[in-house]
Amino acid sequence: MALWGATVHPLAVHYWFNNLERWLGPNPVGASKSVLLRMAFRKVVVDQLMSSPVFLGSFLVYSALGQGKTLEASIDSFKENWFTMVKGGWSCWPLAHMINFAFVPVQWRVLYVNFVQLGFGTFLSMMGNSGGGGVVTPIDSLYQKVTGKDDAFGNVESVALAIGGSWILGGASMAYNWRHVGLTGLGCSLVWGSAAILEISVIMEQDRFWRFQRHGVLPVDKAAALTHGEEVEEEKEVGSSSLQDNSTIEK
Repeated sequence: MALWGATVHPLAVHYWFNNLERWLGPNPVGASKSVLLRMAFRKVVVDQLMSSPVFLGSFLVYSALGQGKTLEASIDSFKENWFTMVKGGWSCWPLAHMINFAFVPVQWRVLYVNFVQLGFGTFLSMMGNSGGGGVVTPIDSLYQKVTGKDDAFGNVESVALAIGGSWILGGASMAYNWRHVGLTGLGCSLVWGSAAILEISVIMEQDRFWRFQRHGVLPVDKAAALTHGEEVEEEKEVGSSSLQDNSTIEK
């Protein structure tokens, strides 16, 4: 986690924040608080739908690989923990970024995020200690209090589709405004967009082509099905052979 915080995190956040400023526009000089908050709200919505879920998913895979897990095991860990991680992020970062985008100067925003990240790291530690699935996020707690149900908030497939739709619309907007975004911004969106496609394909269980067929390896369930089928065929052959032997003896 320390290596992630010292390398990937500051670079990714720096380029993404700069891309947001070029794409959605900087805060007007001397604007009122209402204007600043309105502009910040736009950036928060875009950030929490397009960047944060993808960024947290990348962290999960990176963390699992750092623990010595295989790529397949890391992807499985991502699929198990991603939604809880996203809801944990949504419990913290919208409010933090409202302050960030509205009142913190651009050059200090990454430092501000690193400061907030110290608190969010506590949540990451909770996920690591409980295996992810047992963590109840503040969003889940609020949902349970409001509805009186014990169910967790949201549906992972619906959230994945919303993120995918956001990237389609956002990517089209950035391409249309490429003069403002610039080549660096387009490159940033291409990298994040590609990561989003891969992560959504895993969540929606549409990842078998790029995960297995490229290397000629069958998914575990298909391999198990084939193995089971071979066992059934062997049993049939053994049974048929036994019937033939019994018939010969009777003759």
